[in-house]
Amino acid sequence: MCAARITDEASADELRENIAELRNDFKDLLSTVEKLAVAQAGGVATHLREGLHDYVERGEEVLDQARERAEHLYGDLHDTVERNPLTALMIALGLGFIIGLLTRPRS
Repeated sequence: MCAARITDEASADELRENIAELRNDFKDLLSTVEKLAVAQAGGVATHLREGLHDYVERGEEVLDQARERAEHLYGDLHDTVERNPLTALMIALGLGFIIGLLTRPRS
């Protein structure tokens, strides 16, 4: 019976050591997973920043194109009014009359 007790104590000590090793291995695994998650999050954040930067640049290009087009249209309209001031005045009066009719209260 004494030999069985020594074997049981040795088995218990071995079990404690194995559990301690498992705990250490688990802590190491968690640390590794945490480092990987942080690295992935950093990569995702960088990718999102780059994508956002690309969209901002594209938006600025579209805005510049729209601004240039509006300036061009304004220049064309200005030239047309200078060449045909009477026609431009008649068009403005006609539009004003139509807008007045559409917005007046109806009885």
